Amino acid sequence: MKTKVLSSPIGPITIIGKDNVITGILLGRRIDTNGETIPILEKAEELISHYLDGEKVDFRGISILLPEHLKAFFRSVMEIPYGEAVSYKEIAKRNGIHPRTAGLYLSKNPVPIIVPCHRVIKKDGTIGGFSAGIEWKKFLLRIEGITNIG
Repeated sequence: MKTKVLSSPIGPITIIGKDNVITGILLGRRIDTNGETIPILEKAEELISHYLDGEKVDFRGISILLPEHLKAFFRSVMEIPYGEAVSYKEIAKRNGIHPRTAGLYLSKNPVPIIVPCHRVIKKDGTIGGFSAGIEWKKFLLRIEGITNIG
């Protein structure tokens, strides 16, 4: 396992990789390894840095490790356009599951930002939950210009 740590205005972002795959992204947590890096970490760091600067970034070129039984669900979350939010109910409907199940699956997202689970909100327009905390979710939504969330 190798890591790369980025700074953000609200805390560190640790990118975790192995071989040529991103295996995790930790928001608000710093994990340092021995300083060695791998190309996939360098690429992910570059793209996430651009994202944090407010640029629309295409993460499709980054290989990510997703739980096998949730791959289709997370791929559907990746289809939510930059700068837009959908409800738990809507993402659940797209996947033929209950909204609470969608929330449970989103809480297991190993690679937030790349799989933009922050773009999923409650049907009443309020923010909903987020594994890294509400402040991180608000921060990521603001980067994308989504500010009308209750």
